[in-house]
Amino acid sequence: MITNKNTLKITTILTICLLGVNTGCTFHKTGGRDFNTNNVSKIRIGKTTKSEVSKYLGSPEATRGEINGSEMWFYSFRTQKKTSYPAPHFINKHVRSIDKTEKSVRVTFEKNGVVNECIYHTETVAQSTGQNLSNRIRCQDVK
Repeated sequence: MITNKNTLKITTILTICLLGVNTGCTFHKTGGRDFNTNNVSKIRIGKTTKSEVSKYLGSPEATRGEINGSEMWFYSFRTQKKTSYPAPHFINKHVRSIDKTEKSVRVTFEKNGVVNECIYHTETVAQSTGQNLSNRIRCQDVK
């Protein structure tokens, strides 16, 4: 005959086992300076100035001057999500998944401070779904 004590023990053991199998951790991490993607398409080669780019995207994350007097500005923003959860006890390790997204802009200015080139790049790596997407286009073509 099953007693209330035995039922309580079985229920407790099952609860602990289920919690142990389904418990996991997720960590979110960001890097760089976020910028408004909608403003990227406003940048026009031969027309947009440094002050306008600064107005549209904010301060660049990095800059680089060239010998010929031109200058490059770099913007990038990254997000990363790591998920880890225990595999069944017979596998004896944790299952991990890393999903990350990055968007970046590289703007090149002529000596006169007007945009000469602007490239927008996005990359998404999602181990959880097996996706790896990368896209590089001119800023004025961003939709």
